[in-house]
Amino acid sequence: MEAGEDAATAICREAREEIGLHLDRGSLSLASTVHFRNEHGEARLGLFFHAQSWEGEPVNAEPHKCARIDWFPLDALPDNTYPYTRIGVDLYRKRQNFAVSGWAPTAA
Repeated sequence: MEAGEDAATAICREAREEIGLHLDRGSLSLASTVHFRNEHGEARLGLFFHAQSWEGEPVNAEPHKCARIDWFPLDALPDNTYPYTRIGVDLYRKRQNFAVSGWAPTAA
């Protein structure tokens, strides 16, 4: 998110910039949330949205960051799908909404 943006504004902007889709913010629903830490210790909180409607066809507007844009079955994502993205999609597919990955378990 950029300064001053709420999550819905950010997802609409990112979809337009990265894949050329225009999302209707009123059609967005939060699908899953992933608190992920990679092997370098860098953390991110990923919010995954389901959009009921959009305008346009997906294009790879950032080929320097993304190998390919295409439609895939949710249970057959490409092998090079970023791990936290795969977790978010798997949560949605399993009708679950939250996961923590890459963090050492601690006592509550």
